[in-house]
Amino acid sequence: MVFSRLEEIEARFNFTVATASLRSGGWKACFYVSIVYVIAIFAGRHYMESRPKFNLRRLLFGWNMLLALFSALGVRRVAVPIFTDIISFGWDKAICSQDPFHKRGALWMYVFGLSKIPELFDTSFIVLRKQPLIFLHWYHHVTVFCYGFHSFTDPQGHVRLFVAMNFFVHMVMYSYYAVRAQGLVRLPRIVNITITVMQIAQMFIGLLIVVEATI
Repeated sequence: MVFSRLEEIEARFNFTVATASLRSGGWKACFYVSIVYVIAIFAGRHYMESRPKFNLRRLLFGWNMLLALFSALGVRRVAVPIFTDIISFGWDKAICSQDPFHKRGALWMYVFGLSKIPELFDTSFIVLRKQPLIFLHWYHHVTVFCYGFHSFTDPQGHVRLFVAMNFFVHMVMYSYYAVRAQGLVRLPRIVNITITVMQIAQMFIGLLIVVEATI
């Protein structure tokens, strides 16, 4: 029932109409948002230096579960069709096809870009709980946020491969964060290391995809 309703929404969605204002130059606002984001997190860390940290365990669990479920749905609606296309039509079709922006995948290209806005609030939990803030964390948020919005202005077939990878990595990552926030199960450190490697790997794989798509 839920998926039937979702398929109706996907069928009616028009990517061109939805992103018209962004293609006219509105996407550039993401750079200003990114600047404010970076300033805010370091100002917040300075503000919290002399103040006790917040617990936020329950809120953090709920937030991560919500993003994990959203990412899992994204994997189901984006990654599965990609594998189907690769098997049926080959790698070139999967990279170069514009179908994702005109058929069922169009909604998920759009939702993916918009989802990068609330994901910026991940950092607020780190700041308010006085957790270590590494460069990779905020750099990843800024670059994926800007890339997601830029993809609205110049949609390319290979973008859905980025989207699929990011949905998958986030499904695993936010599930891990939710389990850790709950505090009932202590996961080995190798899990955290593996997720970090996955985050870095998707960047390099993304570069290879771009090179392949432009040759």
